[in-house]
Amino acid sequence: MNVKDKLVLVTGASAGMGMNAAKSFAKAGSKVILLARRKDKLEKVSEEIQAGGGRAYVYDCDLLDQESIVNVVSKIKTELGVPDIIINNAGYGEWKYLDETNDQEIVSYMHVPTFVAMFITRYFLPEMLERNTGSIVNVTSPMSYLICPGATAYITARFALRGFYEALKADLANTNITVSLLVAGLVLDSEYWQTNPDSLNKIPKIARLLVPNLSSENAGKKMVQIVEKEKSLMITPFMLRTVFWQLAIAPMVVQWLMRVTGHKR
Repeated sequence: MNVKDKLVLVTGASAGMGMNAAKSFAKAGSKVILLARRKDKLEKVSEEIQAGGGRAYVYDCDLLDQESIVNVVSKIKTELGVPDIIINNAGYGEWKYLDETNDQEIVSYMHVPTFVAMFITRYFLPEMLERNTGSIVNVTSPMSYLICPGATAYITARFALRGFYEALKADLANTNITVSLLVAGLVLDSEYWQTNPDSLNKIPKIARLLVPNLSSENAGKKMVQIVEKEKSLMITPFMLRTVFWQLAIAPMVVQWLMRVTGHKR
């Protein structure tokens, strides 16, 4: 897909990966809709994009409030139309053990990113289907594939977002709408880790040793690439892909060894 002049909606666009995705799309010639809760930060991002000759539109919205989402979608449709590209990037939640997590936190961690991605996509999907073009990118954590202790609700929400990607991809298999999943490694310069140091300390040390950090700027560029190349799945950085490959092939190797050695239960 050529993203030039395409209308791109980016959730969580006020900082980190979302902000850099918006800047990268604008640099590529897209018209970018900036969606997040903090209007002041969105306006700053918009000013930076416009100073560079890009086009950006600010829409503040509390993604934890369903009525706010419905209203902002209606406003976007009226003022700008239906996006060609949706980047479901907004994320939320701390790394906590289940017994440390209260009921409201569990609901909130599931709401953003998973429910918000489903709601935003569903509200624009009828028009995208009628047009039969578009791209929907869901941005998730490696924790949608990997398991470690101390992040129960966070990991559950990421697994659910991955499930949404897989199911939506099946729904739209016979259309010209591309559904993608971007799995981005540890982005240390994002606001999330800076405001959640306890969560950062729970990441297994071996993971931080094996997989190099990814900058939020590079993560933003990857969101443009996954749309342009119409890739279904993108795992970044490269070392993270090798880890995933090893995890995928390891069970097959074990089964093969059990067969050739005549292992019996």
